[in-house]
Amino acid sequence: MNIEVLCEHPNNANTYIISCGKSAIIIDPANDIRSIKTLLKQKEVVAVLLTHGHYDHFSTLEKLLKEFDCPCYMHKNAYEKLINVDLSCARLFGKNIPITIDKERVKFVSEGTNVLINDFNIKCFYKPGHTNCSMIYLINEHLFTGDFIFFGGIGRCDLPTGSMIVMKRSLDEFKQFSKKGDLMIYPGHGDSTTLFNELKTNYYLLKN
Repeated sequence: MNIEVLCEHPNNANTYIISCGKSAIIIDPANDIRSIKTLLKQKEVVAVLLTHGHYDHFSTLEKLLKEFDCPCYMHKNAYEKLINVDLSCARLFGKNIPITIDKERVKFVSEGTNVLINDFNIKCFYKPGHTNCSMIYLINEHLFTGDFIFFGGIGRCDLPTGSMIVMKRSLDEFKQFSKKGDLMIYPGHGDSTTLFNELKTNYYLLKN
């Protein structure tokens, strides 16, 4: 399995392209569609995953789904944000028109959902706090955490549907991943890190 990160977005949002053989999964299509296609190198896109429904993480989703005939997985609350420029914070980025996607292409995931696509086994975990739609995805030993956990920090909780009280509960649950070993963490912004590093140094995990 190969993981590539694309970060050309003005808000430094990461788009991940995970490939295995001739198949690829895209997590958080926030970056330019041409750059994404260049990194794909003719691989077949079999799924798109959204970690949550903030505009800076799905800004090229509509174009992507026109290019590739694949499903898009997200929490049900994320879909509500896609079609509401206030909930998705799209207005903050100067976008006043919601995106349009075929709802039949949307597949909802929640805590405990297991998605099997080609050679990919994707385990889904619901971790609200940053938003009420935050999902993290475990693929092999790799955690894709969106804006839930960053290198040395966490996502802000003062945007629509965010809650620090809920975030604290999710952070406590997150510590249970240590039973799976030292997983790699790929956040929605910034550099990758490891689970054990965050458990030892991340202020929000230490105080919680």
